[in-house]
This record gives sequence, structure tokens and C-alpha cells, in this order.
Amino acid sequence: MGALLDKIASPEDLKKLSVIELAALCLELREYMTDITLKNGGHLASNLGAVEITTALHYLYDFKTDRLVFDVGHQCYTHKILTGRRDAFKSVRTFGGISGYPDPEESPFDCFHTGHASTSISMASGLAEAYARQGVDRRVVAFVGDGSLTGGEAYEGLCHLGSTQRDVLVVLNDNRMAISPSTGGMTRYLTLLRTSQGYNEFKKEIHSLIGRLPLMQGSLAQWAERLHNRLSAMMIESGIFATLGYKYFGPCDGHNVPELVAMLREVRKLRRPVLLHVVTEKGKGNHRAECDPITFHGVGPSVVEQPTQFDVCEPNFTDVFGETIAALGEKDEKLVALTAAMCTGTGVSAFAAKFPDRTYDVGIAEPHCVTFAASMARGGLKPVVAIYSTFMMRAVDQVFHDVILQKDIPLLVCMDRAGLVGEDGATHHGLYDISVFKAFPGIVMCSPADVRETVMMIKWAIDSGRVVLMRYPRAKVPKYAELPEVPPVELGRGYFVREGKDVCIIAYGAMLRNALDAAAIIESEGHSCAVANPRFALPLDLDLIKKAAKSHLVVTVEEHSERGGFGSLVSDALPTSRKFLAIGVPDRLIPHGSRRQLLELCGLDAKSIAQRVIQEIRA
Repeated sequence: MGALLDKIASPEDLKKLSVIELAALCLELREYMTDITLKNGGHLASNLGAVEITTALHYLYDFKTDRLVFDVGHQCYTHKILTGRRDAFKSVRTFGGISGYPDPEESPFDCFHTGHASTSISMASGLAEAYARQGVDRRVVAFVGDGSLTGGEAYEGLCHLGSTQRDVLVVLNDNRMAISPSTGGMTRYLTLLRTSQGYNEFKKEIHSLIGRLPLMQGSLAQWAERLHNRLSAMMIESGIFATLGYKYFGPCDGHNVPELVAMLREVRKLRRPVLLHVVTEKGKGNHRAECDPITFHGVGPSVVEQPTQFDVCEPNFTDVFGETIAALGEKDEKLVALTAAMCTGTGVSAFAAKFPDRTYDVGIAEPHCVTFAASMARGGLKPVVAIYSTFMMRAVDQVFHDVILQKDIPLLVCMDRAGLVGEDGATHHGLYDISVFKAFPGIVMCSPADVRETVMMIKWAIDSGRVVLMRYPRAKVPKYAELPEVPPVELGRGYFVREGKDVCIIAYGAMLRNALDAAAIIESEGHSCAVANPRFALPLDLDLIKKAAKSHLVVTVEEHSERGGFGSLVSDALPTSRKFLAIGVPDRLIPHGSRRQLLELCGLDAKSIAQRVIQEIRA
């Protein structure tokens, strides 16, 4: 750590520094943050861009009393370091360490768990309303990125807060990116505001010209001032933020500490909705992150765990998905791919590289993405939507009303990060998609176990004319020496991988690998164990269930919440007299850690599965 950072144990220590020292501290923060993030993994580029504005906010506000609400949360590293977690930050995103996102259980300085986007303005307006109604004098700041303004809830919050005129400062951190470059009308509008600084140059040129015309200097100066003010008002004061009820400040340099401090001092005088527009550079201070902010948005840990049989092989499910739809796109011009600000993360980038005009990144707008895709399907195209499982929770209404209710709209939704995502933790685990969507009439839910099955399942789903939700984890695709061949994909049909009489394990998706390894352990304890791959959660293969019910014990294994997951569907289909065990993610919030650690924590590694089955047999 640096000489200044060593002295900062709390925001009170920060306030003892001069503005010049504050700028020097930001350099030390950036170096400290970079060293740890490159070691542990985490969100590097986004946090490097937010160092100065976060530091300036803590310099002028007292967030022990006041409230700072982060949007998404992956820009909170500076905030964590300055609020008593400087040394604890060395454990960020490691199992048992502090979270990479705001976490109220860690610190009173963290207001909410925030891992999704576009929520901070709504949260801040709710706090401001509560404080105002109770006569409590507390300032509220919402810290939101420009990418989050592509999400609908951000506009709902902006509109409502503007109408209430409560005392909230909205800091718009404009780095022209979410994870990938931001898209949409708001992006163009913010670009217009950024380039409005050209009016200042215009003003300087006019005054320089006036200086050379002394006889007309007074009248020309007044005319120039009026012209500049009129043009500025047309662009900013009459713009969207002012119309919504905000006093707009900016755009200002988000890396200029004296400018930020001066601007915030002015802003604090107002007790109304204010929008402070700061322009930052994602990855600031790290050359590689500046040049490639998409790759360095989130980096993996430098110390990689020893590989296991579960995750040793290449490629990962995301790669297989991307390569498959790119190959299918060459054969079918009606195939289009959609995602919500996750082009690289979902693998859609492979399709986009070949067919940029058939790729749609709609921004952080999952509800719009699903409805837009459904309408494209009604119009005769073949849309494939790729969204993380956790973010699909934001489009549940659209799946029902705009897809299922229409009865004749085919749509493939591929849900990446289904299951335990690892270091991103509770906000990003994809553990509830089966339980949420299983009640929708006519919906098809499937999950592949290996590369061949992933490719076949995607092709089948596109050609099926059905609404298909396909889930797969953030993991390398397991290999199966036991399966030299796999049967073709048929709706609602699975198959047995190995036979046995005492126990039958039905393993959904990629859990098939761990189930087979567990079966070998169970066999070594003297119990015959069958293993089946159901492929589909809905419609369920009742013939497979009937055959499984001939065993003394039926076990389901899934990387999903035990409550309402695949196991519940199998349980409903089994005879009530049949002994049954559902193994899944326990019904509690799961912390962050490596994927291997979390599988062991949840009892989903092969050894733990085998132990539970043997205990159940002996019970």
C-alpha cells in the first residue's frame, strides 16, 4: 500500500487530506486495487474508472449518516477500501472473504445487495422518501453507470423521483460502456451532452475575436454571452433530465479530483433531485484495461485451482453455444441472435463476428429483449435469445404474456450461468429458473450434459417450433468416456447411461458427470446404481421415471435450488410409496467462492452425492 492509503482506516481519515493529497491517494488506490484484483479476479476496468468520483463523494459526504447506493455494484471497490475494509479487501471474492459487490452484512456503509442493474435510482428515491416523511436529515446519492440507463427501471426511477422532488443526487458515471459498449438512444444523448463542451471552445473563440474589435467590445460580448447561453439551454437545460425535474451539472472530468470536489460542493447546496454527469475512462490507469475494457471488465484469478474431472476439459458451454449458432447462421439467413448487454459473456459475439447485421444487443433490458425477440418470431425470423439465468428473472412477465400467451410463437432462450457461478456470488447464481418458469403451459425446459448434446439440443430447439428454455452452467463441458454415442434429441425423452437395481440417480444437465462418478463410489460400497440423463425437465420423460421407480431408491441431482426444481417434478411423477431423495442447492443464500468450493459446500460434488445416497440407503 502507499503512504497515504496506509493512513486511511475510515472516511474520517480521508477528510483530513487536502485536495492535492486526495488526488495522490487515488493513484495509490488504483495500484492497490489492481494488484489484488489481478490476483483474486474481479471487476477491474469498471472499478479503475470510478476511483476519483467515489473518493470525492466520500470526501464531501458522511455516508455513516448519508446513504450511497450503487447500481450493479461492480464499481464499489474504492468504496469498500475507504470504508474500513482496506485490509479485508485482500480477500475480495475468495471463499469466506468479502464480496465483490455491496453487502450490508459486511458494513453499515453498504445499503443494499446490488448485483443487477438499473435499480439504484429507485432505491435512492425510496430512502429519500422514507427520510423526508420521518423528518430525518440524511442525504442520498445514487451512483449509476450510463450502461444502466439502457434498463427500463432506471427511467421509472428517474420519472418518479423527478415528480417527488426529493433530495437525491444521481451521479451518472459515463464511461460509454456497460460491460460491452452501451447502445440505444440514451447513449446518443449522452454523447451529445459530452460533446456540448465544444460550446465552451466556441465561446472562447468569440471572446478572442471580440478582443480584437475594441470599438464594439461591450455589445458584442453581451451578444456572444446571450448566444452561448441560448445554445447551451437548448441542448441541456431543455433536455431530458431537466424535463424530468432534475438540475443538471456537467459533463465534468471524472478523473479531475479538484474539479469533482468543487462541483460536489456546489451540488450539496441544493436539496432537490440533481444529476451530476461525470465522464470517466473504463480501465483508467492500467494500459491493458484501457485498451481492452471488455476483456478487463472481469478478470479471472491468477492462481488457478487444481483442475478436477468435472472442469478439466475444454471448451465451456458458452463457447459451444456461440460456435453452434454461428455455424447454424451460415445455413439459415432467418436466424438472428439477441442478448442484453452480454454479447461476449453469453457467446453471442461469435455470431456477431460473422453476422453483425443479424445480432441485436439491446442493452440492459431483458424484458424488451424477450418481447422484441417474440415479435421477430411472429414476423417470420428465428430468434435465439442468450441471457444469464439470474437476469432472466427480470423477464418472467414477458415470457408469459408476450410468448406463452400468444400460443404460436417459437422462441429459444439459452440461459447461461445456470447454477453456481462462483465468485460473483448470491446476486448472480442462477438457481431459480426451473421453479419460476415450470408452471407456464406448454413451455419446454432442457439442459445438455456434454458438447454433442449441446449442439444437438440447440439445433432441435430452433427447428421445434416450440418455446424452449435451455439452461447450462458457467463451466467447462464435462467429458464422458462412458458415452461413445448419444441418442438423437427427442421432445421429452431421456436415456439411461448405466443400469443398476438398488439406486437410480437421475442427473439433470451437466450434473451427469458428478452423478456417474458418485455411482462408481456407491458401487464400491456394494450397491448397484443406475444413472439416467433426462435431458428435459418439461415435458418429463414418464417412461424413464417409471423405469427408475423399479429401483429401491430414486435420486435426482441438479444444480438448481432444491425447492421447486427438477427434483420436485420427478417427485410429483413418482408413486408415493417410492423412496426418493432430491439433491440440489440447499434452500438458503449461497455465498461467493470458486465453483469447485461451492459445489462441495452444496453437496453436489461426487463424493458428497455418494455419501448422501449411501446414508439414505442405510437409513
